Amino acid sequence: MRGFSKAIGIGIAYSIVFVCFASTLIHPSLAEGLRVGAAKVKITPEEIGWLGGYGHRDRPAEGVAADLWTRALAFDDGSGNRRVLVSADIHI
Repeated sequence: MRGFSKAIGIGIAYSIVFVCFASTLIHPSLAEGLRVGAAKVKITPEEIGWLGGYGHRDRPAEGVAADLWTRALAFDDGSGNRRVLVSADIHI
């Protein structure tokens, strides 16, 4: 299931980038001012704490199975129109 979710996310990201660049092929003038930026930041807590929702646990978490990340993809068309897509690994 985890691999499937990752594949869906990658597919969506590639689709968005494809649409942006395909639009510049249709209207080459759009490519002049188009700017795209991407960032990825690890948001895994440094301090190990108690796990919420696990009433039977009598000790804090024992480690990290996988890091948590926040990713952003920003678009600017050069005329003041800006959009940002943000993805966050939040486990609640």
